[in-house]
Amino acid sequence: MIFLFIIALVFPAALGYLLLKSLRFSCSAKTALSLSFLLGLGVIALWMLLLLIFHQALTLSGIVIPLVLLFGILYVFLRRNYSPICFFQSPPAFNLSVRQRIFLYGAVFFIAHQLYFVFLAAGLTPIASWDGIYAIAVKSKYLFYGGQLEGLKNFYITSSYPIQMELDVTWLALVLNQWDDQLLKYIFPIFLLAYLPLQYDFVKDFSDRSKALLSVVLVLCSYFLIYHSTIEYRSIFFLVYNLMPVFLIFRAFQRNEPTSLILAGIFAGLSAFIKLEGTGHFLIYVLLILYTTLKSENRSIKAGLLCQVKFLVPALLISVPFWLVKNMYHLGSFEGRLGLQITGFTDRLIPVLSTILQNLFLSGNWSILWFVLLIFVLTAQKASFRSPAIQYIGLTLLLYFALYIGLGLFTTTFSILYYDPYTNLSRTILHFFPLCPILIALLSERNKD
Repeated sequence: MIFLFIIALVFPAALGYLLLKSLRFSCSAKTALSLSFLLGLGVIALWMLLLLIFHQALTLSGIVIPLVLLFGILYVFLRRNYSPICFFQSPPAFNLSVRQRIFLYGAVFFIAHQLYFVFLAAGLTPIASWDGIYAIAVKSKYLFYGGQLEGLKNFYITSSYPIQMELDVTWLALVLNQWDDQLLKYIFPIFLLAYLPLQYDFVKDFSDRSKALLSVVLVLCSYFLIYHSTIEYRSIFFLVYNLMPVFLIFRAFQRNEPTSLILAGIFAGLSAFIKLEGTGHFLIYVLLILYTTLKSENRSIKAGLLCQVKFLVPALLISVPFWLVKNMYHLGSFEGRLGLQITGFTDRLIPVLSTILQNLFLSGNWSILWFVLLIFVLTAQKASFRSPAIQYIGLTLLLYFALYIGLGLFTTTFSILYYDPYTNLSRTILHFFPLCPILIALLSERNKD
């Protein structure tokens, strides 16, 4: 059974690897492995959605055989200029001081301990939470046992939710040829494991290895992140797919690498295929592309529009099909979440801001990281804020907070996000929370100088 589960993870990773190479995307081996896995799961989910749209049964052969043919096509396309990534590179030699060695060994031990706990806790209990059962497991089981798209409207509250996560879990069950409540749960800590190298390499590219490692240590200090990596909620899935466009957009402009924009668009589309707010985050990504375009040497309108097109075309091609399915089968809208509520927004301003501050500084979900970030921002030298990476991550954080403050002030989302600061709002902040430890790590480098 474990062997089949491994195959269920290796197959999408292999598919994603070829897709990554077809885009001529250059990265380290560990980043390639993580990105390949994420891309492969997304492609499998999209293919399964296409099968369901044409009323085809979800069978292992119906999923694998066409994708194996795609493997062959990609191999033929790539073989002349094929340069496989070496996954067994020798580690670089380091001349570390005693203090640096203590930090390195302590950080590695802490990360290993947290990951051990996450995998242990995930395997101790079966799928048991409300969202895990009704929003994910039941729909995945429904699709696993032959259900079709039109039947999703019978799930009432969750009928309108995007279904990439459900399809990915269905894929695992199909490979296992049975439903296993405990084994299937390991996909959640695996997503955390896949994310950490991506954050590490992003920070390392614009800082150094010690600050990159520090950012990983800090992100694992969040009790809320650790908890959500052990339960069957969408949060850890969405966190990963949501932050990939943020990382890739910055990389695209720092390295003058258009491929990164295309890849960012793919991940943005996949994030919208996981949670409803993924579509709303398109606005943030578009603004980030606009910002980075204005900061680049080529500030022409034509170049800016071309960058937006490279991002939006793959993002929309991936996200639009499920919106068409929602409309075709009347799967509901946002359950009243985005009804306009302009009147009385001034009365909601203080509650919205106080609830956010309470969540960040008093909930205990984030350890003391938001306090640390506040101190670093207030005490940093002016030269620190000249760093393009610090400016970019700081702006991104502000955009996320501005988006959700705006939703709280002007829509009926107020009653959902801000009624209980320890549940829905915390899960929303979790989706971009890693930007906080990343910014702390980058600021610590500048403060040292």
